[in-house]
Amino acid sequence: MKNNRRKAVLLMAGKSERFSKTGVKKQFALLLNKESFLYPLESFISSQLFEEIILVIEEEDRNHIEKILARENLVFPHRFVIGGENRNASVNNALIALKEEGDFKIFIHDAARVILPLDILLSLNKEIETVDACAPYLPIADSIYQPQLNRYVNRDDFVRIQTPQVFDYQKLFSLYQKGFSIEDTDDFSKALRAGLSHKLVLGSPYLYKLTYPEDQKIIETALLGGVN
Repeated sequence: MKNNRRKAVLLMAGKSERFSKTGVKKQFALLLNKESFLYPLESFISSQLFEEIILVIEEEDRNHIEKILARENLVFPHRFVIGGENRNASVNNALIALKEEGDFKIFIHDAARVILPLDILLSLNKEIETVDACAPYLPIADSIYQPQLNRYVNRDDFVRIQTPQVFDYQKLFSLYQKGFSIEDTDDFSKALRAGLSHKLVLGSPYLYKLTYPEDQKIIETALLGGVN
């Protein structure tokens, strides 16, 4: 039977150490005079896919975020979950907070990927109906060099994995309950390692990650181009 229930998790509890020289956490960096986390959040809201959006935050940022949401008149079903000391712990906290919610599909997105195109959400939403895990990918256009072995490798053997990543909630929650490695950089890797059914959908170069201060201009240029 088709399960139309969807929940979204927006991860925005990071310390932004690589962005820290600006003095501002990257989730609050102003892009075209708007805090960066608002862009993926507004994409989640406008998609009308989600019965609830979970904002994973630092406790110290709660009041600041609430003021921003009020300023923007953003009213939507949501709850705050306090993040952990790393990405995996933050996801785990979100999963635990939802353990009484039954069966649904969960979208997990890094707020640092500021631009979240609607067509990516819709593609993932369609494909997750037939598998346990789904993620966007991009082919690699650059040459790939492995310095440890002083050799180039075939770039056609590799792709870049992006977020949002989508899962059957109960399957992902079960994986986390069995333990998780802080070395995992995403959740799709956990699904693959556990042998869950999965699918990739073509991602977008606009799912660009805000990591360094200089990334702001790149993302702002894309936003000015009307990407959505």
